[in-house]
Amino acid sequence: AGPEEEQSSKEDLPLPDPKEAVPFRREICFFERGGEATVVCRVGN
Repeated sequence: AGPEEEQSSKEDLPLPDPKEAVPFRREICFFERGGEATVVCRVGN
């Protein structure tokens, strides 16, 4: 799924695929909707 990953990255830039962020140790950035759209980045252990 080469082209699919590229399209997903371009379309869902602020929302990375969970499959890519969960199994790997990297900063997981996601939008926390609590009144304001804030980008929360966490380090996946």
